[in-house]
Amino acid sequence: MAAVVSAPPPAAEATVRLAGRLRGALRSRRLLLGLAIVGFFALLAVTYPGPILDAFQLVDPRQAQPSGLTLLAWLSTSNLGLLLFNLIPAFPMDGGRMLRAILASFLGFQRATRIAAALGQVVAMLLGAFAVWNGLVLLAVVAVFIFIAAAQQRAAEEARGVLSSLRLGDAYNKYALVLSPADRVSKVVDYLLTSYQPDFAVLHGGELLGVVTRNVVLRALADDPADAYVAGLMDRHYLRLDARQSLAEAQELMAEQGRTVAAVFAGDRYLGLINLDDLREALQIAAFLKLHEERYGGGTRLDATPAA
Repeated sequence: MAAVVSAPPPAAEATVRLAGRLRGALRSRRLLLGLAIVGFFALLAVTYPGPILDAFQLVDPRQAQPSGLTLLAWLSTSNLGLLLFNLIPAFPMDGGRMLRAILASFLGFQRATRIAAALGQVVAMLLGAFAVWNGLVLLAVVAVFIFIAAAQQRAAEEARGVLSSLRLGDAYNKYALVLSPADRVSKVVDYLLTSYQPDFAVLHGGELLGVVTRNVVLRALADDPADAYVAGLMDRHYLRLDARQSLAEAQELMAEQGRTVAAVFAGDRYLGLINLDDLREALQIAAFLKLHEERYGGGTRLDATPAA
């Protein structure tokens, strides 16, 4: 499943990308190379004998002679070339992201991502064809990377759009097995063997005390020969989410905190657990429902009854 990230405002993304290029130039190595570029052109204008256009022979491997000025020329032009290449409007490079931010201001973020990603793949194919025609292996590898990365970014944005349309209250496990603090590891093992559920809520009087995961139980089996109580294994510092939050928000929060499972609440009332597998399944089902709606319209096939 593609990683889903929140979509920043279009103007903010364009500003961030441009500022990122400027900020990168202020870092130690970039600053050194940036100063090298400025110093090279300043030194070139003052000391180079002959017409300034003839200075391009400094970076021509057929004409360049070993010297400090030649080294400076290679460093300067290489860094400048990388900067300009990164500004090509080929998503997901910075130029492509700036293009997406501009398009998103009047087309919407999801549609802008599709257009920017498609353009990025077209640019990648053109670069690849040029590289193959001229025998440039490294450029061909870069073109393949751009093509794949653009496809991944497009898939991630489509996934974010699907998950943003669903709420946690619609996707949590409503029929989950639960534990009490007095239950032992052996009972959890029995649940693991007889169900597909990997995470268990520990409840007392309807109140959630903690969460026991399969990995914790397996570690307990390996490290402790005793049949321990689940109260000693449960995670009391679980991630709490609101049922009104979208699945996209849930995935972002779980990724930020490094959690694989979270507890869903409606106000102060505990509803159930949701994990990353639930999110993947919800995404898959939602994608097929969307495809069904596009093909057949508002659910007519799903609601149809067999003819008598």
